[in-house]
Amino acid sequence: MKEEDNLPKTNIPDLNLPDEPRRSRDLRGVLRWVAVVLAVVWAIFQLYTGGVSTMVAYQQRAVHLGFTLALTFLWIPASKKLANNKTVLALDAIFAGLGLMTAGYAYSQYLNLVQRVGMPNMTDQIMGFITVVLLLEITRRLMGKAMVIIAIVFLAYALLGQYLPAEFGHKGYSVSRVLNQMFLTNEGIFGLTLGVSATFVYLFVMFGTFLEVTGAGQVFLDLALGAFGRFTGGPAKVAVIASSLFGTVSGSAAANVVGTGSFTIPLMKSIGYRPYFAGAVEAAASTGGQLMPPIMGAAAFIMSDVLRVSYTRIILAAVIPAFLYYMSDFIMVHFRSKKLGLQGLPQSELPKISQVLKKEWYLLLPLIILILMLSVLLVSPMKAVFWSLIALVVIGFVKPTDRMTLGKLVDGFVLTGRNALLVAAVCATAGIVIGVVNLTGLGLKLSNWLVILSGGHLLVLLILTMIASIILGMGLPTTACYVILSAIVAPSIIKLGVVPLAAHMFVFYFGIISAITPPVAGAAYVGAGIAGSDPLKTGWTAVKLGGASYIIPFMFVYGPPLLWFGAPLVILQAVITASLGVVGLAIAIEGWLFTNASWLYRAIAFIGALLLIYPGTITDLIGLGLIALVFVLNFRLKKVAYALSTK
Repeated sequence: MKEEDNLPKTNIPDLNLPDEPRRSRDLRGVLRWVAVVLAVVWAIFQLYTGGVSTMVAYQQRAVHLGFTLALTFLWIPASKKLANNKTVLALDAIFAGLGLMTAGYAYSQYLNLVQRVGMPNMTDQIMGFITVVLLLEITRRLMGKAMVIIAIVFLAYALLGQYLPAEFGHKGYSVSRVLNQMFLTNEGIFGLTLGVSATFVYLFVMFGTFLEVTGAGQVFLDLALGAFGRFTGGPAKVAVIASSLFGTVSGSAAANVVGTGSFTIPLMKSIGYRPYFAGAVEAAASTGGQLMPPIMGAAAFIMSDVLRVSYTRIILAAVIPAFLYYMSDFIMVHFRSKKLGLQGLPQSELPKISQVLKKEWYLLLPLIILILMLSVLLVSPMKAVFWSLIALVVIGFVKPTDRMTLGKLVDGFVLTGRNALLVAAVCATAGIVIGVVNLTGLGLKLSNWLVILSGGHLLVLLILTMIASIILGMGLPTTACYVILSAIVAPSIIKLGVVPLAAHMFVFYFGIISAITPPVAGAAYVGAGIAGSDPLKTGWTAVKLGGASYIIPFMFVYGPPLLWFGAPLVILQAVITASLGVVGLAIAIEGWLFTNASWLYRAIAFIGALLLIYPGTITDLIGLGLIALVFVLNFRLKKVAYALSTK
């Protein structure tokens, strides 16, 4: 019997999402054992430091990065062609060992390193250099060259700033000084962004993973199917609702597409949706998952720390924008279904909500516990997800059917490790960018330059920021995009009088939307792959479906009540007018209400929607009047058409 035949059987998928362009290596023998053990030890370490006993931030982050470096080199080959090359595998094993060595050095020498901050010795510099090189390489393997190039450009800026024009340059820093910033302080690689990954994000990734392992993810899908499957365009509406529910446990648009789209896209195609439209519906719906409380994505935790506000406040701020996003998607799907005359699924083929809840209600308890601990008991996110995880695992072991086993527990730990690699690498590499920004004062320079470029006009600055967010987001995950723009662009928006939370939400929001914006639309391309459709056509259709989402950030910048600022009646008014504005945008984009809407009606609806963006009684009344006019005229047109058809 071969050695690998004695290993535990797992159902761990390859890392083949668009954010992770290279497939994972199929390890065998001793190295497979090593990877599994490392993943399990990593999970235990994170659970211990998250719920049992805290650790010095620098040391915890160093250990977190050490596991990330080691497991990435073991699991992810340098390229597809070299995946099974034994020499390359041996080199990767050495690199994995170097990653653990640098982490061990940072952990064990912490007290000495603190005393040498600003005066690193040669060993410190060597370890720092190795860490930077290894980190850039795993980032390249996990997400391609974009983030690596950005990090290298920033490092070059720190080293060569004295040769740049005065308005962008600086005095220049030595290699020793830069390595000191990156490796010996909490303002570089081991900074805030990696801290978020090492504390909150890993545990939330584990929570989402075990929801799937225990079958709770399927419960979400069954509930959505039972509630909306029978209505016009049922499967498409199920995609929207299921993706929003799945979004509460997934911070990745691409993972959301895979998790729900493998079921909803074939369903949509079965009732008559074109493949490109089915893929676009799922992509647009899944992209909003990162906006969906209570978990959202890693960027939301970073935002909480950057703004020094509670995570509960971030969740609260995201509620209305998330509602508007999914309302827009739902209405667009409804209008398209009506336009195409598509019906829902037969009631006999749908799960009954009462039976789903009666049979598997207990699988929703961990999520309920998480929400209550975050919103009512105001427990820290780390403690809240820790206890929710404990509840989830206990339920998995005692549930009546398909119980959790030791093998499934190990599978869950290993899959968590794989899912956490990308976020950890991005957060650590983003620390390089933030470290350079802090060291050189670049953020202040660029912020001032953007204000000057916009001429002091908020709308111009917001449009520039939107473009920058989408362009950066095309090559970067949301977390990296948010980290960079929050340091460089958000301060310039705040300078023009925007509420800080609104400025950061604006950047965060457009970083998310880049997942459906061609030419690099990761979520849309995954949807196209499942649907068997043209990727670019799927991407542009997703943009059309999510058209209102490109306006919503402007709504909450000009109307902070949408982020829960102000009196209850003011917030209610803002929600109502914004919701009607979203309806107006959907009419304008899709060209349908009760029947086909002419270009004139669409133009009127669009103008009305834009007027509802800017808060004010006069603009709200005019906007509402225009949209009401479209409702009345289009309804009369439908009645006339019906009367003619019955003669």
